[in-house]
Amino acid sequence: MQSNKILLTLKSLKANLTKTEQKIAVYILNNPEEVIYLPIKDIAKHIDIGEGSIVRFCKKIGFTGLQQFKLELAKELSVRALNGLKTNTEEEEKIFNLAENCVSSITNSLKETLDLNSFIKLKNCVAALKEAKKIMIIGVGNSSIIAKDAEDKFLRIGFEATAIDNGQLMLLKAKYLKEKDVILAISNSGNTKIILETLAIAKQNNAKVISITNSLNSRIIGYSDFYLINAKEDNGNIFKNHSVESKVSQLLIIDIISKLLINV
Repeated sequence: MQSNKILLTLKSLKANLTKTEQKIAVYILNNPEEVIYLPIKDIAKHIDIGEGSIVRFCKKIGFTGLQQFKLELAKELSVRALNGLKTNTEEEEKIFNLAENCVSSITNSLKETLDLNSFIKLKNCVAALKEAKKIMIIGVGNSSIIAKDAEDKFLRIGFEATAIDNGQLMLLKAKYLKEKDVILAISNSGNTKIILETLAIAKQNNAKVISITNSLNSRIIGYSDFYLINAKEDNGNIFKNHSVESKVSQLLIIDIISKLLINV
């Protein structure tokens, strides 16, 4: 633990601590100045825990014991005082809460994406990719980043794959797809015109279509032999269709598919 960021680090660690450790962390965060001067028996009495638990806590977070922890905490509070900062500034709280909300939102999106896709869906997509003579991956805008990631992963494990983000080139390449080829379309909205036009051509040539989108109501589903759903963003998100949650959810699907291609 960085000695000049003890309080912020304790906040970030709280969710990963045991109940007893959380009680200690909360007490320190609420009473940092008092902790410096109180003997261990008084701290233990205030928290209603054993003295040994406090020593073990200090060691767990990187200190030799309570005395070193107090010394470093005192230094941090002194620096804050010299800089005119309060122990817990509103700005720090705002930044910490914002970061914590972002992590929580991403975690929830990943869990939701897993829940939305059954093993059978994944197995069918993997089987189609394994049988493919050629894999064409398409995506525009932010989805092109995911398409490039898929291309890189597929190439590394020995599959002939090409990612395309240029609309005209998609249409041209789709004309040469054949029955044993697969086109993997990545579109968060699932309604992008150039993607749908490309898939229509691919279907005419009997190529198999796998899509990754965020809704069963997406038009792309109608062109797909197999589809996978990534979690939707919050409707109130000003970065709708451009959020980290969306990208990470799609990357998770590509990562799972890639690992299944190797192991199944």
